[in-house]
Amino acid sequence: MIDQGEGTLPYQGFTPLAGGTLATCAEAYFAKSEQLPTRFQLAYGRSSEPGQAARWRAGGVMLQMMPTAPDAPLEGVGGGLAGGLAGAGPARHAGILAGETDEDWTRVNVLLDTVEEMELTGPSVGLTTLLLRLFNEELPRVFDPQKVEFGCTCSEDRVRTSLSIYSARDIGHMTTPEGTVTADCQFCGAHYVFDPLTLGFEARKAPDGSPKGATDA
Repeated sequence: MIDQGEGTLPYQGFTPLAGGTLATCAEAYFAKSEQLPTRFQLAYGRSSEPGQAARWRAGGVMLQMMPTAPDAPLEGVGGGLAGGLAGAGPARHAGILAGETDEDWTRVNVLLDTVEEMELTGPSVGLTTLLLRLFNEELPRVFDPQKVEFGCTCSEDRVRTSLSIYSARDIGHMTTPEGTVTADCQFCGAHYVFDPLTLGFEARKAPDGSPKGATDA
């Protein structure tokens, strides 16, 4: 389920679970649904820092060929560069990110294959350090880090609105033996239960349960 934000309609992409790992399943999705060559290297395990107890950690690298674009300097792509990444000027990395040749894609895939599990899960290798280790000859650049949080825009009102196109007869076909209409968000898993008389353009009740069109005396 892909939701690109306000002013757009979310859409779904369905692909079979192909392969024996999460990485291969994700790669199959991007190949068949997004139609973008994409690679993943994922790992998890228990690791520890000096003087601290071991804990589970996970890490991964996603490599994706970008749509064709002019071989031009990538200006304004963010700051926050450190160490060997600082001052990386425009060079052939722009062409690589544009995916201009199969040779470029093959080369960065070979470099990705050199990553070790401890580099992905061990606490001693920072993100920019790993990027530089893998792709230093490509003069990599990085965006400023952004906090990632799970969120969903679904709500009871949005689900009710999506059901407003159905007639009372249609709503009747959706009604369960228990006398309710249920809906599940396929993104976050939220479960909604409705009184069927409050749904559809022929609803007989308002969402608060009062008769439709009733006013206070």
